[in-house]
Amino acid sequence: MRITESQIYDIATARVMKAREDHAKAAGQVSSGKRIEHVWDDAGDAGMMTRHEQEVGRQTAIMTSASKASDELGAVDTAFGQVIDALSRAREIATQMSNDTYNAADRANAAAEVRSLFASAVAQMNTRFGD
Repeated sequence: MRITESQIYDIATARVMKAREDHAKAAGQVSSGKRIEHVWDDAGDAGMMTRHEQEVGRQTAIMTSASKASDELGAVDTAFGQVIDALSRAREIATQMSNDTYNAADRANAAAEVRSLFASAVAQMNTRFGD
């Protein structure tokens, strides 16, 4: 079989065109910084990118939920701390007022303080956070 100059020219031209296409593709990747511009560039890697993006979205949602839960727990902890402080103060007052050295006016003032502590504790237990 004889190879003519025309066939050699056609083969060389096809190879030059392929090299130009490869060069243009490489230049595009370098200029954009992206190896995969379209799904058909590399279907396997494009699928992995899609899964990665989904995982990033899932992790972001988890982080958002965890942050909201942490904020809510912080608010609950603060409210419980204030309730515990009020109950501790009420216990101190009860112990203090059990002494015979206090008169009726002192006990009335202590009772008013305990009522205030009770109202404060109830308000803290009814604390709302967000919705």
